[in-house]
Amino acid sequence: IYYIILTFIYPFTITKFYQIKEGKFAFSERSINRFLWGQLSFAYVFGMGAIGKNIPVLIIHLPYKLLGAKIGKKVALSGFINEPWLVEIGNNCSLGLDSFIMPHAIISDSRGNKKVILKKVIMKENSTLGVRSILMSGSVLGKNSIVGVNSVVLPNTIIPENEFWAGNPAKFIKKINTNNNENL
Repeated sequence: IYYIILTFIYPFTITKFYQIKEGKFAFSERSINRFLWGQLSFAYVFGMGAIGKNIPVLIIHLPYKLLGAKIGKKVALSGFINEPWLVEIGNNCSLGLDSFIMPHAIISDSRGNKKVILKKVIMKENSTLGVRSILMSGSVLGKNSIVGVNSVVLPNTIIPENEFWAGNPAKFIKKINTNNNENL
């Protein structure tokens, strides 16, 4: 019951009363946005790490929707979504096993001061995030596009529709012909 409270009830209560905003803030900042982001990230990652693998793929979208994710119809979720309130997934999308959507990035300046960047991540309809791939903050995966296995899509990367990207960092590989199934 502790994990259910930590993973769902506590974050749900916080997000009902306060919407964490997109933007940039110092890691050491003493703002309500920074404090609640830290609370939610810890609670959510700790809780989902413990029970997330035990939730069937067919219903895993429910806790994500409860916590603010916008998820379309016929979505196959075998991956993990951090900060679900900053995620939009269109219809007929697929997140491969152990893939990860991460709407935050932590960067350091030349003096070692850390900043947190929170930015929405969008997967448009019919897109696929491959097994063990990462879609980082501010990224947009275009309609009918695919990110290959073990790829890392860097922050603020816009992948146009009908493209296949792969690698670390992910780069354009080829256009996808949507008229047939002999693309890859």
